[in-house]
Amino acid sequence: MRRSGVDVEGISLMGSGVFLIVFAFTNVANVRLARETGSSRVVSGIAAVLSAASLTALIAYAATHFPAQLLVLGGMVLLAIGVEALFTLRRRPRLGDARV
Repeated sequence: MRRSGVDVEGISLMGSGVFLIVFAFTNVANVRLARETGSSRVVSGIAAVLSAASLTALIAYAATHFPAQLLVLGGMVLLAIGVEALFTLRRRPRLGDARV
């Protein structure tokens, strides 16, 4: 659907995809930290699996209706992974560094 030259459905698709990715990884992290957070691994695990399944369905829909949006979403994911890798490398203590 286009309004004023803007693809509203494509924008909505991108927002939903990013949300599902963040929600899935948040639940995976909570599965790993369940003891510290006092939460249920089962509930977080189920939420992570269902988020991943929803993301898969969203990608399948986008592949048939908005293939160009998948390239943008993939680029955003790769950019986020690259930025996270840079931050991880910068935080890693170097040999002889006083920080532990």
